[in-house]
Amino acid sequence: MLYLVPQPKRADRIGAYSFLDEEIQALAAAGVEAFVLSRKVPEDTWCGRVRLKAARKPSDVRLGVASFLVRRAKDVPIRYFLELPALHHVGRLEYEAAAIVKAEGIDLIHSHFAWPAGFGGILARAETGRPLVATLRGTDVLLDEAIDYGRRTSKAYDRALRRLLATADRTVYFSNYMRDRALELGARPAAARVVRKGVDLAHFAVADDRVGLRRTLGLGERPMILTVAGLIPRKGVHHILEALAIVARDRDFSFVVCGEGPERARLETLSAELGLADRTVFAGRVTRADIPKYFAASDVFVLASLVEAAGNVLFEAMASGRPIVCTDSGGPPEYVKNAETGFVVPVGQPEAMAARIGQLLNDPALQDRLGAEGRRQTMGEFDYDRMVRDIRGVYRETLAASAPRQAAAS
Repeated sequence: MLYLVPQPKRADRIGAYSFLDEEIQALAAAGVEAFVLSRKVPEDTWCGRVRLKAARKPSDVRLGVASFLVRRAKDVPIRYFLELPALHHVGRLEYEAAAIVKAEGIDLIHSHFAWPAGFGGILARAETGRPLVATLRGTDVLLDEAIDYGRRTSKAYDRALRRLLATADRTVYFSNYMRDRALELGARPAAARVVRKGVDLAHFAVADDRVGLRRTLGLGERPMILTVAGLIPRKGVHHILEALAIVARDRDFSFVVCGEGPERARLETLSAELGLADRTVFAGRVTRADIPKYFAASDVFVLASLVEAAGNVLFEAMASGRPIVCTDSGGPPEYVKNAETGFVVPVGQPEAMAARIGQLLNDPALQDRLGAEGRRQTMGEFDYDRMVRDIRGVYRETLAASAPRQAAAS
């Protein structure tokens, strides 16, 4: 298996996102022979159970890339390349991917986030004849120009992505909402698969003493409301602050924000304007090792996204036994079952959010009941091992379906 993933900043990582590292390592532990094309390592090396294959210097492959792009022009019309600023960059990565597949005898390509640049391995597939699985996330498929969200704001990316959706042997999504949006862009229904997200219960636990844990974290003893989100407009943290200004009229609490981003200064100002400065803690970027403590210490978890494909933090809150208040922003209602594991409220309605947060703060027994049900569901429907099995099932299905085509080509 060759994985094509957005590149990390550090050489000791597989990709740009920790959750993707964990997923590929888990697949490797389950028996998948995993290779990753890497531009960060000077030579081939291992990262855990995964083999990192070093990309060559651009000067070493320039002629090969040029002939590769000419050869593959029939597979992707030349206008796609002419509108793509990073033509040589994309061509080089697809060329390198094809070379690794041939050299290592790899039987399947799996790209994430449509990397690189929306093409997601379609040229390597055409060059090698190997089947391609493409896992798409929200930023690949979804588009909200009002908040400048989504890579499809680039016309070149949009065209490349549509080609990928129509070409890949299987496309994978983490919610029906995402699959439906992809179908609107030309994904083939027969090739589209939804794999439910999972959470590793070994990383998240239910706290026996939430107040004591809050003291340890320096967060005081007041009831704690938590959000974990990048501080960008799409995550809707400003709506949480507006909701909490209503809740604060008759309830005491602290609001902890784990995350960093360009909106931080504006959100800090808004918090002060709403009279919440002494209740709000901007914790900044919290490490992967420490974030479970914040989930476990909280009483209520809130996610107020304006648009969301699924939301990894929802599963982490559920695994920690915490009730959730989230918005009906796309994928989340498929995971948070209203009045069973939390409450789903309309996007951009702080009053509705405030009512549900207040209801939970006023009823600790309700908190515990919804939180316990969320934890129970992560042990079954949202179990991480189940997700790994489902992804491997997509691999087996893809290989079986492509066998006649590969046999005819050989």
